[in-house]
Amino acid sequence: MTEQKSETRGAQKLKFPQDRFDDIPIGGGRDAKIGAHRAVPRPAFFGKWVLTVLVLTIIVSALGILWITQWSGGAAVADRVTAATKNEKVVAELDPEARVIVVNGTTVSELADSVAGEISNRDLGQVQFTDIAADSDVKISAVFYADDAYEGAAIALARELGGVSHYKSETYAEQPADLVVLLGSDYQGPGR
Repeated sequence: MTEQKSETRGAQKLKFPQDRFDDIPIGGGRDAKIGAHRAVPRPAFFGKWVLTVLVLTIIVSALGILWITQWSGGAAVADRVTAATKNEKVVAELDPEARVIVVNGTTVSELADSVAGEISNRDLGQVQFTDIAADSDVKISAVFYADDAYEGAAIALARELGGVSHYKSETYAEQPADLVVLLGSDYQGPGR
């Protein structure tokens, strides 16, 4: 039967079987030492940290998604995505009967009249009148519509005017027109 040797390491008392390394020769020099180090295995803290970080990342991501969709206007984001998808299905088709107002948002005099002439001459719509915008430093030209029925006409007119933007807006809903062309400093289309 082998004798058990016990060692105390920290708060643990460890038991090892007796072996040849436990007998140290007496009086030897440096070469007389023999033995083995019995190391106490340390717990694997690294794996626990990785797992903790992974779990916390998943929890924070899930809470962020929940917060965006439920409490911070996630429905508005979903509505914009749905609207963008819906816009792809709209057919761009000119409506020569669409009532159009042309508004000059630049310092270029007579620009609205010139563009209105192009719209009338090319039968792109029925120009009701031209006007000067409240601001003369409009940067982006666009065609606005308030009624979804004129979305295709707005897209087509925007293309004919050199690829300007088009937007649905209630701002011009009370105007006596179906489409409002706002000319900005970026306008390079017909009538420039």
